[in-house]
Amino acid sequence: MTPQIGAVRNLGVGLESTAGTAVTPTYWIPITGGVVAPVTEYAEDESNFGRYEAPVGSERVSEDASFKGEAVVRDDWIGVILANIIGEPSSSEAETGVYEHTYTYTNGQHTTLSMAMKDTIADEVSTYGMINSLELSVGAKEILKANMEIMGRQLGSDSNSVSYGTTAKRYTGVNATFGVAADISGLSSPTSLDLVSLSLKFDQGVLPLHAFNSVTANAIYNQTLRVEGELEMVQANNTYRDYVTDGTPKAAQFFIQHPTLIGATEYSSLQFQFAELSFEEWEPGDSLRDIVTEKISFVAHYDPTEGAP
Repeated sequence: MTPQIGAVRNLGVGLESTAGTAVTPTYWIPITGGVVAPVTEYAEDESNFGRYEAPVGSERVSEDASFKGEAVVRDDWIGVILANIIGEPSSSEAETGVYEHTYTYTNGQHTTLSMAMKDTIADEVSTYGMINSLELSVGAKEILKANMEIMGRQLGSDSNSVSYGTTAKRYTGVNATFGVAADISGLSSPTSLDLVSLSLKFDQGVLPLHAFNSVTANAIYNQTLRVEGELEMVQANNTYRDYVTDGTPKAAQFFIQHPTLIGATEYSSLQFQFAELSFEEWEPGDSLRDIVTEKISFVAHYDPTEGAP
């Protein structure tokens, strides 16, 4: 037996043309931690047989798979993840060879993923994958990272050739902004918040649907999408505390870009816009010896007037 270190694990993802039918990974994601692993469930027999001991046996009743881990966000693979959570984008050419992809939430079932895991021990794939949760986080002096949970069907053998992109761009807090406005029309010139850190979480409440005559899920469905986040900043006044206490919803925008041109005038960037959200919790720092910071948490709403979160 030849042991391995976790760094030789390779995670690949691709959008499936037909839900549940494996595809070759479109992108291999350089992860900072995590593994695709079986998720197995047993039903226990609690019959007594006149004894104190229990149970008297177990039967395997389901076997699916999941990936739980983290990766530095890059501008190639993150589009596949967003397509699974939000819906596939519309694309337009911003300039020759440079494209803008606009994701608008699809109110229904989203395109599924194949997720592959290859290392020196195994080469396997799980189909019908759905992102259960995605958390993006970045600090003022940090690289944007993604913490993900992907759920899929039972692992099967595969044969993959791993190939990582070498030109994908990363993002840092140095080139990030977060702004708020009274409504979405005001996001063209929002009030910027001087943040120390930000986290943004998408949760789809994924359901692996199990039915008779199969140990693995018949299908894996996205359900209610919930988007929430947390902002941290130095407290200089009560402005942001008042965001929580006055109960007035706001529109908001998170923007982050790489500083190097990818065309004549265009940069690689990510932008998230929320037509309405509520700031629902304020947490002041309580250290006696440090500059006082504050955290405010928000929940994004569906806005019927805009037809989008």
